[in-house]
Amino acid sequence: MMRNLRVGGAVALGTTLAIFAAACSPTETVVEEVVTPAPAAPAPEAPAAPAPAPEAGDAGQCEAGTTVTVDFFSDAMPGPLQDHANAFAAEHGITINWVNLGDSTQARDSYLAGFNAGGAGVGDVILIEGDHWNTVAGANPEDLVPLPEIPGRWLGWAGDEGRVGGTLLGYRTDIGPLAVLYNATVLEEHGFGQYADPAAFSAWIGGSNASWDTFLEAGRQWHDATGLAWVDSISDGPLRAALRQLSPSAFENPATGNMIDLETNTAAHDLFMKFAGAMTEGLGAGVPFWDGAWGSAMNQGEFVTMVAPPWQINWPLRAAGGPDGDWRVAEVVPGGGANWGGSFAAVTAHSSVIPCAILVADGLTNDDAGAALWSIGSVPSQVHLLDAGLENNAEIQAFLGGQDYAPVLTGLADAMPAAPFRGRAFGTVQDDIFFNNLASVNDGIMTPQQAWDQALSDFNDLPFPRD
Repeated sequence: MMRNLRVGGAVALGTTLAIFAAACSPTETVVEEVVTPAPAAPAPEAPAAPAPAPEAGDAGQCEAGTTVTVDFFSDAMPGPLQDHANAFAAEHGITINWVNLGDSTQARDSYLAGFNAGGAGVGDVILIEGDHWNTVAGANPEDLVPLPEIPGRWLGWAGDEGRVGGTLLGYRTDIGPLAVLYNATVLEEHGFGQYADPAAFSAWIGGSNASWDTFLEAGRQWHDATGLAWVDSISDGPLRAALRQLSPSAFENPATGNMIDLETNTAAHDLFMKFAGAMTEGLGAGVPFWDGAWGSAMNQGEFVTMVAPPWQINWPLRAAGGPDGDWRVAEVVPGGGANWGGSFAAVTAHSSVIPCAILVADGLTNDDAGAALWSIGSVPSQVHLLDAGLENNAEIQAFLGGQDYAPVLTGLADAMPAAPFRGRAFGTVQDDIFFNNLASVNDGIMTPQQAWDQALSDFNDLPFPRD
């Protein structure tokens, strides 16, 4: 049970679960593939206040026979969730027109371009990845419809992330308590079998005092003995997790929403240099999970750990075709845990079918939707499901060598602190400033110091306001 996870009764939607989108019945669903070029960066001026919440969203105000267009990014709509949404919509006489906009960044750019064009081409319901929430919704609340409150559905902090200025603009799907996943078989094959058990592995990376330093030190021991990488991607795993542990925020002042000057941001600088150094030591394989080479590298044992949210157990791990029994979930997370998971279902103010759109957003984030996500490994954000206790999925448990994984994941969620503030600039600074420049270190093009100097230059070119 996870009673201490309850922090109030706010709302929000999301899903960063990466999985393959399932095919939909042609009689109920249309899927389009659309990618819109990136628009200009969002203007720094304070956004207009949202309009008052409409009295909409119940089935009585939604006309049967209505089609609702749902824009989503590829990772946000796994098969079980889409199947649930189609069934939910059919119960109310609604047809969902699904529009896949590509990855989460392409979806973000498409929404911003549509808002800049007065809502042209934007769906009735849009799925916004958590890292881009404030870039899209925080900067453009007037383009979204305030949603009816649903008290007690979500964990408080998770639901509250769907608010802008106190107004609920997004309903949430899952959360993503970060975990360290490791390949027990590869450890055994290279003489590290004493760490194959989850308890032993957890102690090796630091136990209850695990930090990124103790995690990387274990990696050095591994790399020195085997010559193999320790983790799949330094940026996409450990660094992404560590940035989510910086409190009250990695790059922004929560009181103003403005960026903190990167040159004086000691905590961010130290993380950048720590993980850049790990890259130069060969601790990372340089293959993030979305890279086409990831599956081959995993199956060939080119790395032995990944720092990932639970949804990555199902994809990319199981999807890559590795045999059951190799991988396990560690019982601790360096730095004390963090969240990487959750998107938001928002209803656009430009929709002509707002009552039905709100109903669909509700259906995408209710308890049955959360159960659909848990069936593929994503931890739900719905309080009722967490309080009732989560059970192992037999197929995922077999993949994890019979490990009793549900208590481990719920324990990591239980211990996870409320997510630090992520404002409009977070995703841009993380992806464009940190990850892009660290890629040059990984590729041997720049030294860590050169990459940091370039990061400072790139940061100073950003249009966001700063303190």
